[in-house]
Amino acid sequence: MPFNLRVKKEIDYPTLLNMPPPRIRSYPKETVVSEKLQTMIALGMVNSRMKDFYDIWIISKQFPFEGSVLTRAIQATFERRRTQIPKDIPVALSDEFAADEEKDTQWRAFQKRTQSADQGADFPLVINELRSFLIPPLQDVVSGESFSLLWEEGGPWVHRSYLT
Repeated sequence: MPFNLRVKKEIDYPTLLNMPPPRIRSYPKETVVSEKLQTMIALGMVNSRMKDFYDIWIISKQFPFEGSVLTRAIQATFERRRTQIPKDIPVALSDEFAADEEKDTQWRAFQKRTQSADQGADFPLVINELRSFLIPPLQDVVSGESFSLLWEEGGPWVHRSYLT
């Protein structure tokens, strides 16, 4: 069954008041991650979209993922956007990208502009954590293997048996 990127799901939006939560339509988190990842890879070294890095980083820290669902979303997004998945570590997740002075400046400017709660997170740390989250499913999409690991909030990827 192909992964449908256009499927929106309804979620209960948390409230501060003691009232029923409103139901809103949302893209699945796997679609959000896969679309931002595709953009990061397509832009490579010229990428200045620090919000994409931040969004995936925060999503990976706050939500669990089933590897098989994420890999299907990645594969569908890359196919739809006609982007080849690199066999090696993508430039946007490389040590070179993480250590680039211009990227560090862009990251600090993004943090200052958004006044994010994670002001202290340096860019190389974020890239390292993104690699831990994104490289395993990317490699399995390239190899065609089934990626059945689970990601609990903040990681790492684990076998289902470790969670029971």
